[in-house]
Amino acid sequence: MPAQCNLIIDSCCELPREAWDQPGVFVLGLSFTFDGEEHIDDFFQAISAHDFYEAMRNGAAPSTSGASPREIERAFREAISAGVPAVYLAFSSGIDRKSTRLNSSHMTASR
Repeated sequence: MPAQCNLIIDSCCELPREAWDQPGVFVLGLSFTFDGEEHIDDFFQAISAHDFYEAMRNGAAPSTSGASPREIERAFREAISAGVPAVYLAFSSGIDRKSTRLNSSHMTASR
């Protein structure tokens, strides 16, 4: 069944895997870096939650980065091309003051 509404989320939404595998759901994977090695937040598919938090307990301090403007634009264009309304849920810039995700998304959507 085709989606009646698209949902664009970033990976901070922590929806269960079965939710983001549905038609009309677009996930913007945020990235994090441990000791110079970049990883995409893929809901603990490539690195387990245990390994992630174990690394932090052992002193690793991850830094994070939002989805690229190119990835945001790709998700919006794909959602728009479906011809149904879209809802965008993102990590709040009020929680992460350095976050540019919301600004990048606003600029992309206005194009």
